Amino acid sequence: MTADPPFPLSDPAVDCPDAVHHACRLALDAALPMCVVWGREPRVVFNEAFGAALGGADGAGAAGLPLAQVFGVHAVQLRALLGQVGGKGAARGDIALPGACMALAVSPVRDAGGTVVGALCVGQPHARAHDGGAEAIGFILDISARLGHELRNPLGPVRTAASLLPLVRHDPARIAHIGRVILRQTARMTGLIDDLLDVSRVTRGTIALEREDLALRLLVDEAAEQVRPLMEARSHRLAILNEAADAVVHGDRKRLVQVLSNVLSNAARYTPPGGMIRLAVQARGDTVALTVRDHGIGMSAELAATAFELFRQGKRAPDCPQGGLGIGLALVRSLVLLHGGQVSVHSAGEGQGSEVAMRFPLRRSSQVAPAQQAAAAPPSGGACT
Repeated sequence: MTADPPFPLSDPAVDCPDAVHHACRLALDAALPMCVVWGREPRVVFNEAFGAALGGADGAGAAGLPLAQVFGVHAVQLRALLGQVGGKGAARGDIALPGACMALAVSPVRDAGGTVVGALCVGQPHARAHDGGAEAIGFILDISARLGHELRNPLGPVRTAASLLPLVRHDPARIAHIGRVILRQTARMTGLIDDLLDVSRVTRGTIALEREDLALRLLVDEAAEQVRPLMEARSHRLAILNEAADAVVHGDRKRLVQVLSNVLSNAARYTPPGGMIRLAVQARGDTVALTVRDHGIGMSAELAATAFELFRQGKRAPDCPQGGLGIGLALVRSLVLLHGGQVSVHSAGEGQGSEVAMRFPLRRSSQVAPAQQAAAAPPSGGACT
């Protein structure tokens, strides 16, 4: 089944593959100038930043129009780069548009079978690109390749599962199993896309927080429950030591749980199977500290210094199939800061494990509603395996 496109096409009859839909979703919400091109008669979708480079073109009104119609005489420059994608796998070069001269990185968009069905183009205006030069373009190409890889990984099992459905239509147990595979893989893809969109919203200051008084004990329990499948899959033990069982914080429940689960998930992914991960909660004056310690692959001093930067990523654990894009800790830092908190990471070195420490302002008892005081009252602790 073909997914609904994330935009209204100028011509509803235009065929747009699922892999192109996913690329478009990312492009439309990106801060950098980005466009997606696909089809025998190339069609194009571009975001607001790319529209500005085109001289103020309206991306919403032009979605799905032919490349030549949108780019006019400038289409030949982009076609030249697109022609290199099939043979080399990626291309880069300069392009002069009415609103800007840009360094453009072009990467293939592939379907679950590996066939090239389109191209993702990421631009960097030369006013910003001069400082980075070839390194900046290489960074963009690397991100494009990692993004394509991470989006393509879940599509393979989904496609295989869908192809098996007609063969097992009389076997309810097999159908149920296939359904679980599809749900699991689409949830993984949705999580990746949601994280990317969240980073974009935080960066542009458009994220909205629904603040309320929250029992920290309940936030810890919810985050632990979210990461339980990953912990069990890697045979980890999660030990929770809560010395601030009645603590209450003021913030967005969904986002604070997201912060904790991201940090715990990172610890689980980068710790060899059968490891121990500890979450300690302690009240310290007017703040509450949450510390996640693991005995995983650790970080070099250089990596620890840049761990919270967007798209920064250490080496992958040999037995960890999910490498990610390097956005989890960047999102953690942004959300912690939005809640008036602080976050830091420490590692004694590679192979020595890591520690992520977060600190949030505590709500005074006089500020907390009786219902939240009651919710915070039960103690929490022990180990979750």
